[in-house]
Amino acid sequence: AYRKLRGALMQGVTDSPLDLPTAEENVPFSKPTDGSPWAQATIFCNQPSVASLGAAGTDAHDGILQLDLNYKLMTGEAAVTAKADQLAGFFKAGERLSYQGIELTVLSCGRSRGREVDGWYRVSVTVAWSARVPRN
Repeated sequence: AYRKLRGALMQGVTDSPLDLPTAEENVPFSKPTDGSPWAQATIFCNQPSVASLGAAGTDAHDGILQLDLNYKLMTGEAAVTAKADQLAGFFKAGERLSYQGIELTVLSCGRSRGREVDGWYRVSVTVAWSARVPRN
């Protein structure tokens, strides 16, 4: 289930208007050296719970997809805010993402305040999601 849930979320990232070089978990990535923007995608899954019992039972999965938008320091917030708005328009509540027979639903999408991280101006866009996954 986790591979397919990750696949659905990362397919959503690919289909979204993110359009930035994107670091993924445990995959080689080099940050741009010319100051151009980049992103990092991280998936956080909560402990699943039982949604229904029986041989054909399902488990309820949920979590967040965090997209860290990294822009050059001291260049204002207009560009990163525009990107966050584009992502919020794509990852809207009710949007369904699927991969190899697993479907999840976007519950909400929001952004953090801007902050400096490792010499970049970062805004995190957080996409909350849930899914019911067959246990067998």
